Amino acid sequence: MTSTSENVAPPENAALQISGLTAGYTSVDVMRDASLVVEPGEVVLLTGHNGAGKSCLVETVFGLISPTSGSVNWCGEDVTGLSPRALLQRGLVLVPQGGGVVKNLTVWENLQLIAPGLTEDRSGSAISDANEAAYAVLDRVPILAERSRQIAGSLSGGQLRLLSIARALIAKPKLLIIDEPFLGLSGTSGDLILDLFDEMLKLGDRFSVIVVEQQLFRLTGRIDRYYVMNQGKIVRSGAGEELWSLETEELWSLS
Repeated sequence: MTSTSENVAPPENAALQISGLTAGYTSVDVMRDASLVVEPGEVVLLTGHNGAGKSCLVETVFGLISPTSGSVNWCGEDVTGLSPRALLQRGLVLVPQGGGVVKNLTVWENLQLIAPGLTEDRSGSAISDANEAAYAVLDRVPILAERSRQIAGSLSGGQLRLLSIARALIAKPKLLIIDEPFLGLSGTSGDLILDLFDEMLKLGDRFSVIVVEQQLFRLTGRIDRYYVMNQGKIVRSGAGEELWSLETEELWSLS
């Protein structure tokens, strides 16, 4: 059941392959020799204690942190160290902790950053692909359409998180990385995120997802595979179906 990073055998058709990745903040390595794979269409959980290195890993994959060693391969291309803009162009989208929403803009203005020209009038004859993607998402989160003119900073925590994920979905990701989607949310707000999580997997061709999360109970039955980080290393991995038979503390332990 236990698998260390050295023993990960990437499938030939892996969409994302991380090999021996080491990185950190300033001169301190927070993550060491991390390896994992995400197959096309897979939902992968990355979990572990606070400070285990989870955010460092996904920020390094997304080009926000430069690795000191190791590589990131996306669909057969070495994308190690590419900028976030270059990775966005390749279909990788990150929803960071906090969401990245511009709080002094309205909900609609935040969506227009991703889908320029987006209007609340859907009758236009020359609607763009980006706008079609936006409406496909908004149809599944009507609360955002209802609050379209509201300043984003005045939304509740759950609504802000909905907006950040909706923006990411409008970008039509091939790999969506979501960092701590339920962090600090109440049960009701968390349920809103969970409903969107379920809906987003129904949008067109199923894309790959990495979800960084500690509240494992919210993701029951939704995970194909999991990885556990502890003290900067991946210390355990396995199939999603085995995840729910483990106690959280057992799952996060080194043994």
